[in-house]
Amino acid sequence: MEHHESFPKAINTVESLSLKPLNIFNSERRKFHNHEIYPKPNGIECPMCGNEMGDSDNITLTSIPPQRKIECLNKDCKHINYRIV
Repeated sequence: MEHHESFPKAINTVESLSLKPLNIFNSERRKFHNHEIYPKPNGIECPMCGNEMGDSDNITLTSIPPQRKIECLNKDCKHINYRIV
């Protein structure tokens, strides 16, 4: 590969970078996220039973505005809705 003088050498050579394959990167991140416990209480009152609701996962919908799925922490109610992030 030809090195252009106006760019640092690291930009032009992959050998100088420490790159990980995508599958290894993703598996390492999954280990980190698997330690989180869901649903996480969020201080929002359930409109059906009055109990607290919780964020059901770590996924944010890319809607406008962004939203997150929430569920009632009362196992008898199980109400599901979405909150704005």
